[in-house]
Amino acid sequence: MKPIITFKDYLKKNKLKLTNPRLEILNFILKLQKHFNAEELFNELKTSSKTKISRATIYRTLSLLEDACMIESMDFGTGFKTYEYIYDVEHHDHIICLDHGKIIEFQNPEIERIQSEIAEKLGFDVEFHSLKIYGRHKKQKSNINPKKNLTNDNDLKNC
Repeated sequence: MKPIITFKDYLKKNKLKLTNPRLEILNFILKLQKHFNAEELFNELKTSSKTKISRATIYRTLSLLEDACMIESMDFGTGFKTYEYIYDVEHHDHIICLDHGKIIEFQNPEIERIQSEIAEKLGFDVEFHSLKIYGRHKKQKSNINPKKNLTNDNDLKNC
């Protein structure tokens, strides 16, 4: 599996080993396929793991995975870091529901085009960018399909 090989190579380059807890954390993140925080990861692994994995190991491994460009931490104003797996995932942006904390991923080529045009006009070469939109879901939308252009039609459940 390529993500595991990539992480193992990163660790080897930094004179570290791919320990069983690190591997178990990475495998769990690969299966998770959603945004998560360290405490959620700790609680999930506490109940599902055969190995006892400490909070410290989780935080250190998350830091290593972030340094290896496999996950990204984001601040959505919740008071703690939220992580997502990014290694072989297409670029996307986020809408965050202020009522429920739901994080909805979306892609929109028009937004990407406009951002590129603005950077070009201002004389910037874009290295990376992050777009986060914060709002409240309108309960009564007429003539608009809120699910259009979203990555997953189930993203608006509970929001």
